[in-house]
Amino acid sequence: MLGTVWVVLMCSGLLAGLLKGDLSAVTGAILGSTKGAVETLLTLGGAICFWTGLMNIAEESGLAASLSSLTRPIIRPLFPHLRRDSRAYQYIALNLSANLLGLGNAATPLGLRAMEEMAKDSGIAEASDDMCTLVTFNTAGPSFVPGSIVALRASLGSLRPDAIVGPAFVAGICAAAGAIISDRIIKYLGRRRR
Repeated sequence: MLGTVWVVLMCSGLLAGLLKGDLSAVTGAILGSTKGAVETLLTLGGAICFWTGLMNIAEESGLAASLSSLTRPIIRPLFPHLRRDSRAYQYIALNLSANLLGLGNAATPLGLRAMEEMAKDSGIAEASDDMCTLVTFNTAGPSFVPGSIVALRASLGSLRPDAIVGPAFVAGICAAAGAIISDRIIKYLGRRRR
């Protein structure tokens, strides 16, 4: 479906350039946007590589286990069905930490590892309640420093790339609270229907 949308957009742009009689403008727009896409990719890619490496060091050094035990009192009520000795706690703690730092793309591999561990723990082939909670919280989670957005704003020449930190944190807290409340309501209503 999305491929069809892109083909229609490309064809309509080329058709508009033909009808207007200025195909050089279409070619210039394509080359200009390609250059911008590569610059953005390199900027974000460097930040993601750095933070992913830092998260791997935290995991190998035992910092992940320490973070897991520190955050367990907060994480446990959000994920009540996890076994107490589950490795998923480490990955959830690192995932939520990365999201709090605004490193959504760097947090993705950690979230996937947490999902794998939760799938092993549950032993079922479909998403468990805890998996749905993790996805919900990741989708709406708060971040103290939206690192990817700040890096993107800096690469595009913003005079104050960090100006969005406060509003983004407040919006993230509101979104996370709404997500957790909605998650609990949906689970409660689902149990009542059974």
